[in-house]
Amino acid sequence: MATSTVAKNTSTTQESILSRCFLYIDKKLLLSKVFYFFYWGAVGSFLPLLGVYFKQLGMSPSQSGTLVGCRPMVEFVSAPMLGSLADKLNRRKTLFIFSLVAWISFTFSFAFIKPAPVSCKKYFLLTKNVPEISKDATVELRDFLGPRTAKKTLPPEPKVKNSLVFSPNGVHQVFLVLLFLTVIGEFFSAPAITLADSATLQILGDQKDKYGKQRLWGSLGWGMSMFILGFVIDRIKGYEVCG
Repeated sequence: MATSTVAKNTSTTQESILSRCFLYIDKKLLLSKVFYFFYWGAVGSFLPLLGVYFKQLGMSPSQSGTLVGCRPMVEFVSAPMLGSLADKLNRRKTLFIFSLVAWISFTFSFAFIKPAPVSCKKYFLLTKNVPEISKDATVELRDFLGPRTAKKTLPPEPKVKNSLVFSPNGVHQVFLVLLFLTVIGEFFSAPAITLADSATLQILGDQKDKYGKQRLWGSLGWGMSMFILGFVIDRIKGYEVCG
C-alpha cells in the first residue's frame, strides 16, 4: 500500500510539473486543444488579410471597414441568442456543427465574388537613367513621362506594373453582396466558439482555472498560421493580371 501511494504521488507530481510547463496534455481535453488550435488558426490566416483583399477589389476604406467591423457586432447579437436556443432545444451539437459549416461555406464564397474589371492601368517603374527617350519607346511611356521629360533619362527596359481598374458601380454591388454574406454568415457561425467554450468548461468541471491553458492553443494556432501564411505570400511570385 505504501509503495502504491508513493508511486501515485510521484505520478501526480510529474503531471503537475508537466502541466505547469504546458507539456502535459490531458486526453479528455485533447479535442478542445485541437479545435482551438485549428479554429483560431483558420481565423488568424483569414481575418487579418480581409482589409487588404477588399482594397484590391477597389473598395474604399469605409467599405472595407464596414465589412470587417460588422462581424463582432453581429456576433454580439447572434451568439447569445442562438446559444440560448440550443440550450432550450438541447441541440448544442447540431448547432455547433451547423455553425462550423456555415463559417466555412460563407468564408469560401468570398473568393468567387469579384467585380468585373473594366480596364487595365499600366504603371512604369523607372529605376535607371539613359541619355534620352529612345526612338522605340512606346506611346504609353511617352504619355506617362510627359513633354518635359524629353531631355531626361529613362531606363533601357522600364519595368511595367499592371493593375486592374474596376467600375465604381460594380464595386458597390459587390460590397452589398459581401455585406449580406458577412452578416448572414457571421450570424449563423458565431455560436461555434461559444458552444466550444461551454463544452470545454463542462469537461474541466471543478478545474475551470485550467481553461486558459486550453485557449492558449488557439493563440498558438493564430500566430503560427499567420506567420506561415505571411512567409508564403512574401515568396509567391507575382503574375501579370492584365495588359
